[in-house]
Amino acid sequence: MGADMVLAGCPSPVAATNEIVDSVVVREVLTARVAALSDKQLAEVADWCCWDEIDAKSAGWQADVRRRLIDCLEVFDNARRDTTELYLCDRWWIFAGGMTWGDPPSEAYELVNALALTSVTDEPITAAELAASTAQATDTEV
Repeated sequence: MGADMVLAGCPSPVAATNEIVDSVVVREVLTARVAALSDKQLAEVADWCCWDEIDAKSAGWQADVRRRLIDCLEVFDNARRDTTELYLCDRWWIFAGGMTWGDPPSEAYELVNALALTSVTDEPITAAELAASTAQATDTEV
């Protein structure tokens, strides 16, 4: 019995273009996508990620799962030492992982894994989402 190498990956929400998208905008768009997840999707993520402290029978459990998922978005905020990006199949992907003896190999592994389970990053950010986020930011700045 020995250590195993494990990886978690999810597609980057930023399209594979030369356009630079601010990490704040990425976070806003993905937060809106997390808010749109169904109760069934939320329950599956909580179960798969072993978030045992979240009781699906208690009131407000959906908000707890959404809050945990929004916390996971920090993997897109800035460069981390425990993640890497690879360009595969015309998309950028973010990966985290490492050697494990049964425990998570890094904090980022758990974050990326949870996001991959939700599919909120499966589709690149659309022009409409980008415009809505930019409009919202402009409204709040005034």
